Amino acid sequence: MSLNFENADLELVLRSIADITGINFIIGPGVKANVTMRTTTRVPATEVFSILESVLEINNLAAVKDGSYYKIVPIAVAQQEPQDVQVGKERTEERERFVTQIVQLEYLSADETSKILQSLMGKGAKMIVHKETNSLIIAGFTSTIKRVLETIKALDVPTKRDNIQRIFVYFVENAKAAELANTLNTLYGRRDLVRGAAPGARPGQPGARPVPGTPTPPAPVPGQPPSPTPSQPPPPSGAAIPPGAEAAPGEVVGDVTIVSDETNNALVIKTSPRNYEIIEATIKQLDIVPKQVVIELFLAQIRLHDSFSFSLEEIIKSGQFLVAGAFGGPLATGIKGIVQDPAKKLASGMTFAFVDKDNVRVVLNNLAEVTKVEVLATPHLLTANNKEAKIQIGQEVPIVTGQQTTSSLQTGGTSDLFRTTQQKDIGIIMGIKPHVNEKRLVTLDIENENIAIDQTSFGDTGTASFLKTTTKTSIVVEDGQTLLIGGIIRTDKSKGYTGIPFLSRIPLLGYLFRGTSDVLERNELIIMVTPHVIASPEEGRAMTERFRGRVERLEPLMKLSPKTSPSGLAPKLDEQENGDPGT
Repeated sequence: MSLNFENADLELVLRSIADITGINFIIGPGVKANVTMRTTTRVPATEVFSILESVLEINNLAAVKDGSYYKIVPIAVAQQEPQDVQVGKERTEERERFVTQIVQLEYLSADETSKILQSLMGKGAKMIVHKETNSLIIAGFTSTIKRVLETIKALDVPTKRDNIQRIFVYFVENAKAAELANTLNTLYGRRDLVRGAAPGARPGQPGARPVPGTPTPPAPVPGQPPSPTPSQPPPPSGAAIPPGAEAAPGEVVGDVTIVSDETNNALVIKTSPRNYEIIEATIKQLDIVPKQVVIELFLAQIRLHDSFSFSLEEIIKSGQFLVAGAFGGPLATGIKGIVQDPAKKLASGMTFAFVDKDNVRVVLNNLAEVTKVEVLATPHLLTANNKEAKIQIGQEVPIVTGQQTTSSLQTGGTSDLFRTTQQKDIGIIMGIKPHVNEKRLVTLDIENENIAIDQTSFGDTGTASFLKTTTKTSIVVEDGQTLLIGGIIRTDKSKGYTGIPFLSRIPLLGYLFRGTSDVLERNELIIMVTPHVIASPEEGRAMTERFRGRVERLEPLMKLSPKTSPSGLAPKLDEQENGDPGT
């Protein structure tokens, strides 16, 4: 049969085609068009509907199947209709209609491929790139989808670039190249079989410089030692992908060698360009600016004696300083105090509580009226996330590690005593390692050593003995929350001398007028730890300005009284800064 319509009304044309093909049509509201269809040769009845769909597309219309009939609607309306969604590079359906196809690319970049395919898209067709899965989402008529799929199958195939080994250099910006090399070698170091890449690794991302030519190590830089130096022995080379096997999207195949150049903080990677795109995407997710933590410390020592024998734990539990309710729960009715959590005993023997640091300073000032309170240090330590900060308060003392007696005929048989010594740290050594999660909760790994000399001479050896107290714990605190640690009590033993003035110093007879006694001193170490998380340059600048302001206000306050203690200055600084002490 032949078709011969000249500027005919669409409704008339549809009636004629319905008689020829037996297909029922419904014309949507407001759909009007005049169409021209003319064939010079006879066409089979089975091709008439396809000719109609082409004519409808020219007029921005579409035929959408709905049950046993087709609705003639504008293309914009057809795009909003429920569509059949298929996945893959094949489309067996012959019937022309508006559909959606999801295609995951294996070798090409979805972003680059979409630019190539734009010229093949028909009227009303759309294409969306999903970078996370390296996929294309295509919506359009069946004929358009098939045309695009044929092009994708022809282009998305392995190429020589997938097997050629090249050398790439990636300059690490934030992390340490050696640590990254260890992680990447664990993931990609041996490629005997096809293995999955890290989540989020996608091909097609621009990156570091490939070194063209034969894959040989880069030349050494003048004045610097040869590089790169492997961070660990390179793993054995893996076998190439077996013949006939295909790599799934985002997978690394073949040999991969990764070494670090610590001099330039760079990674040198030997692999195929396709593999490098995947590895580079993983590197970019790991090479990020780490969070930093300012650890505010307050260390003090309280003397315990007969008239004041309470430790920090007993003071808090006694209620005389108004203990508040448990941390995270409602405060006790009508109670206001310094502690947000009753003192708890740790496995290490330490006692801890979450407190208001400024009110604790007030308590320490009150304690100074009845016992000796010594502020040892109030440092602020800046450290990176998962890196330890350490502070040492004390001194180095020489200790005898050996001695030797020699005699010589040249000196008339006299003996000479030679001693070897080494320096040993005594005092307080404290290490804190913070671990910050995405919710800014800080896990503090705290290790404290308190070392003191027990005896200057141990037995007949002439060497000293030491008292050492070690505590270690891990506690989770919020950003800016203050943790009070106590329960670290040490007893120091020393010799005390008493005697009658002048008479006790008489040679030979003076010992009759003097005596010695053992003196025991019990001291409790009080530690307050406040972590402040710095997750961005803006937070870092704000923290710097805060400390600069406090230092500028410190000078006039120091002139108030020469007896003003560091713990007494803090409330005055807060009063100047906030207008209200302790806020």
